[in-house]
Amino acid sequence: MDGKIVSAYPLDEETVQKIAEKFTVRMSAPVKLKQELDPSVVAGFIVTIGYHRFDYSAKARLKEMMRHMLGN
Repeated sequence: MDGKIVSAYPLDEETVQKIAEKFTVRMSAPVKLKQELDPSVVAGFIVTIGYHRFDYSAKARLKEMMRHMLGN
């Protein structure tokens, strides 16, 4: 399966490979990730494989904390 990993800064190839290996297990199929840069991600990364989106960005975590604190 082809996917993409988006981060604010370039990730080294070893890191991208380790993340791809984790998603290979999760998706039960070999995953190959193409790297893209987006400064708005700020920190962390977002992985998209097909219709699946996994957001591990700081922005997503902050939104999650805000929802939790406000009880929404």
